[in-house]
Amino acid sequence: MDQDQPPPAACFTAAHPATPGVASFFESHLAPFVARTAGKRLLVDYEPLTSRNGLVVLRRRYLAGGGDRRSSEMCVYDPMSGESTFLPSPRDIVRVVDRKASDYGVYYTYALLTATDGGIGGGSFLVLAADFTELMEDHYQVNFMVQMTVASAKAGGAGAGRYAWGPRTTVAAHPDSEFSRLQPHCNAVVLSGRVHWLMYTEVAPDFFDDAGQQSFHILTYDVGAGTAGSIDLPKGAGALPHGCKVSNLHLASSPGGRLSLHVANKLKISVWLRPPSGDGWSLHAVIDIGMTARSLEPPDMPHFWWLKKVVDFASSGVRSGAVLLRPFINDSSKKNVAEEREEEDLAVLDVETKELRRVIKRKYITVFPYEIDLEARLKAMKTF
Repeated sequence: MDQDQPPPAACFTAAHPATPGVASFFESHLAPFVARTAGKRLLVDYEPLTSRNGLVVLRRRYLAGGGDRRSSEMCVYDPMSGESTFLPSPRDIVRVVDRKASDYGVYYTYALLTATDGGIGGGSFLVLAADFTELMEDHYQVNFMVQMTVASAKAGGAGAGRYAWGPRTTVAAHPDSEFSRLQPHCNAVVLSGRVHWLMYTEVAPDFFDDAGQQSFHILTYDVGAGTAGSIDLPKGAGALPHGCKVSNLHLASSPGGRLSLHVANKLKISVWLRPPSGDGWSLHAVIDIGMTARSLEPPDMPHFWWLKKVVDFASSGVRSGAVLLRPFINDSSKKNVAEEREEEDLAVLDVETKELRRVIKRKYITVFPYEIDLEARLKAMKTF
């Protein structure tokens, strides 16, 4: 995106549940509220990194500058209340300015924990920054930094807070994590104070497979104990498709608060759940979206668009059990024609009901999940 050309204004589309009341709230109330408060400027100057329980971690789109600008390179923002808390980027963490870093492997990430997660010392939220660069070397470790604040400060108001990062903490990673990389297209999953990342390792090709293979595991970090661990993926015949790639996998959480792994095999999605005991995996469901996805093709679907042969995961909710997919692909040879479309066709899959529904996204706007307990938040707020 051209730095001199501001990004499009933020918009909210109700993905799940798709009730008229929820859609009306996001489109007719929340979006206008954000547009007339500090959020309008924030969502132009900053890009979203991660979100949880109604809070969003933002980072300034262009990190050049000094002074006050450096002290506000990041922000924790509550779109529902308009409150925001500013903090600098962590100084000792490798900072990748190139926005296309995910195209060839991401080595750092941020995770957000809120008061409802517990174990954050009584604060309202905690931001964890993890640097994975040394996994690609012989140091065999992960560097973590934690930023915690005891209260949010209202954006632009008196006493608006700025907070410093805590000390750099180096944690020895599990042996499985040596030379591994972070899955670039799904966020960290936070459950009971433990952060989970899907990792993959490129295995050198052999004589019989000149394309090479990838191996996978889940790297964990217990925020309270400050320890790292590892979880194996489901094993056994048919657990993972032959030649499975990291793009076939998506780490999430179930509505019941269990670790969930979605595995794509062509147009079928296997949903695996980690039991509360934390030992092994159980197959929860196998969902074939082929026929349903074809029925979602709009009547005005251009002839150069068609259904993909393999499920393409975009993102997922934390507690809703909803997964956002990109079901359609366009012919790159007709790129100029495709770019004339102002919208992109996505689909939301409810893992529990297996219902697939089409969602329209405005073109050039980043897909970013924002999930809240709407009923609880509205009850807690006197006015909106």
